[in-house]
Amino acid sequence: MASLSALLIFQAAPSIADGSESIAPGVVIAQAETSYTFDIEAQPLPQALAEFSSQTGLQVLYTGTAAFDFTTAPLVGTFTASEALRLLLAGSGLEARFTSVDSVTLELLPTQGSDDGPTRLSPIVIEGGKIAREFIDTPASVGVVTGEDIETYGVDDLRDAFNRLGNVRWFEGNRANAGISIRGLSSEGVTEPTNNNPLTSIIIDGATQSVESTRRGARGVWDIGQVEVFRGPQSTLQGRGALAGAVILKTNDPTFFWEGKVQGVLAQDDRRDGAFVLSGPLIPDALAFRISGEARRRDLEINYNVKENRELAEDRYRNIRGKLLLEPEVIPELSVLVTASRTFDKPGVRAVNSDDFEDREFNAALTTAVEQREATNDNYILEASYEFTDSILLRSISAIVNSDLEISTPEGFNFQREENRKGEDFTQDLRLEIGDTEDTLSGVVGGFYGHFSLPRESLVTAGPTVIQTVDSDNETFSKSLYADLRYRFLPDWSLLAGGRYTNELVKNKGEGRSFFTVSSIDAEQEYNVFLPKVGLAYDITDNQNIAVTAQRGYRSGFSEVVATGINDVKPEFLWSYELAYRAQSDEGRWDFGATGFYYDYKDQQIAVTENLGTPTQTTSTINAGSSFAFGAELQGRYGFDFGMDIYGSLGLLKTEFDDLKLSDNEVDDLSGNEFPEAPAVTASFGASYRHHSGFFAAGDFNFTDSFFSIGSIRNDDQLKVDSFWEVNLRTGYETDFGSIAFFVDNVFDRDYITSLSNNNNFGAQPTEATIGDGRKFGVEVTLRF
Repeated sequence: MASLSALLIFQAAPSIADGSESIAPGVVIAQAETSYTFDIEAQPLPQALAEFSSQTGLQVLYTGTAAFDFTTAPLVGTFTASEALRLLLAGSGLEARFTSVDSVTLELLPTQGSDDGPTRLSPIVIEGGKIAREFIDTPASVGVVTGEDIETYGVDDLRDAFNRLGNVRWFEGNRANAGISIRGLSSEGVTEPTNNNPLTSIIIDGATQSVESTRRGARGVWDIGQVEVFRGPQSTLQGRGALAGAVILKTNDPTFFWEGKVQGVLAQDDRRDGAFVLSGPLIPDALAFRISGEARRRDLEINYNVKENRELAEDRYRNIRGKLLLEPEVIPELSVLVTASRTFDKPGVRAVNSDDFEDREFNAALTTAVEQREATNDNYILEASYEFTDSILLRSISAIVNSDLEISTPEGFNFQREENRKGEDFTQDLRLEIGDTEDTLSGVVGGFYGHFSLPRESLVTAGPTVIQTVDSDNETFSKSLYADLRYRFLPDWSLLAGGRYTNELVKNKGEGRSFFTVSSIDAEQEYNVFLPKVGLAYDITDNQNIAVTAQRGYRSGFSEVVATGINDVKPEFLWSYELAYRAQSDEGRWDFGATGFYYDYKDQQIAVTENLGTPTQTTSTINAGSSFAFGAELQGRYGFDFGMDIYGSLGLLKTEFDDLKLSDNEVDDLSGNEFPEAPAVTASFGASYRHHSGFFAAGDFNFTDSFFSIGSIRNDDQLKVDSFWEVNLRTGYETDFGSIAFFVDNVFDRDYITSLSNNNNFGAQPTEATIGDGRKFGVEVTLRF
């Protein structure tokens, strides 16, 4: 890679930041308008500029540290030198000037944050489709929270990121055991079946997280480059566990220049956060490393009448991640990235059960048991890629994901539970990435293998009496061939087509004892499934397009032990039909996306629990006959000329069970009911302002319409959660060396509930709730070096 010179140049020339062709006379113009073929991945700007220099022979000169704080979008395709620099610098606050025939100087936009200079939004590039495409060229409904958004708005964790996106929410509920809800489908399922296969995949650096690490262990966003939430089935591309959607997290890669950052946060509820990152070369232009870590702790604002219960309010999270990147100069087509991370996650339990939930009190005498859960998750990832040509790249991602969950009960409750779940997952994805958006044919073709295992050991006691023991293991072996391609058969028309053929073997083995009853299972089910995807896209103009797609989602079936023997649960399938519109301005000032969808859902897996909270509690899974959902997502961004950016996201949703009968009794016919945790309206709006002096401010507003609480398939009016909204503000001052920010979460101190429970007593008043945080003040200090 070519080296960059950090030099101060006093020579002036017209800017190319606005794409103007009047750059300089003679040969300088010719050099600026010479076309090159680029293949530059998303990465910190200095590293991207080094690749630009290597591919063009142009020397890029700059001074100061502004370039080090910006990550570019990928640049793939044929562009002139001036076009390529304009795209790489979009949103960076820098402009390029051709100062000679072979050199370019970068300078800060002199009036950034004033009325004299236009604001350009950083381009959004979607990588979760396994080939990088700009947002405008992505027909899938995907919400994105960039690393810049995380820093600007002070996004604390994934839950905050999800709440910025229409038809996406993470509801605190079920005593810290809930998950992400996308278009009314929780990652746990409409209710939580007994199998270990989620409905939504969380994928970190190519590693699909287990069901337990999805619940606990994937919430940190420190040193994250981008969060992408794909709404709708992603079974064709992602396979197992992606019927409702997929969450793609890309952490920042090592850099071939030195950079570091440390951050500390102090806030109410005894919140104390600390984080760091250090990155740099071990062998120049060949081997680089990156290490990052964070630790977060706080105590939830809940009052307990029993001292021993106070540990339920302890919220603890720690993560350490290391990366090595090998890009040998002798084999420039080869790239090898090794990642290892460990996460500890112990979320606080937000349960309250006093007569007035807003009193934030928990009385141990009013319940038989409350559990706390803490998990350790290890990720080991080996990613290797080899570029055969400019349009064909072979990529391999091997991943091991191990999770270790401990469930326990604080002292003083009637029932005590001790349980351990050790997830052991291995996945291998091997694929060819073909072409780019402008090519006649682009997309991916690949193969996948996965082995997923979740052993479980559980003991429930009441004093000296053993109530229940469980020793089980759920295993899934998954093999797939898949393709997702785009064929441009006319200049403005493209055919979207793909499919996944999957063979899954699901094994359920175990033994359970309850009083004098012994139940055992040793069963396996095998499924061979084809999951097609087809669509058509039309480019209305260079900056507008529409697309219509249809694709099939899938979750495997399984076997389980019930009171009457072994229950075989069928797989569930979903057909999704979507109409998408995307648009953006020529100058990068705004972008907009709208997607309408319809779901045709068959054989949903519904867990039915009887005698909840008693020694005779039993849970079994049935398949609902059919159900449907429809709705839309609208999202957009706009950049003003005076340093302000705004964003907005709106989700509209209607869900309904067509055919759901728990038994032959009329009261158990739930046809016509809506899904739990499926609010009809979700919305978010935010604005940020940066002044050239270093002052900045940002605020966001989130709204969630009313919905039936987790698992409430009976649509019990007593378990309908009221709508709620929240406003957050943040302001501070930033320099090249760091920043200080003051923030207020839930500015108006709104009390809101995210789940309700009446101990499965239909029609009764709720006896327990999960409550959100009140107003919190805090300060964040960041240092860069």
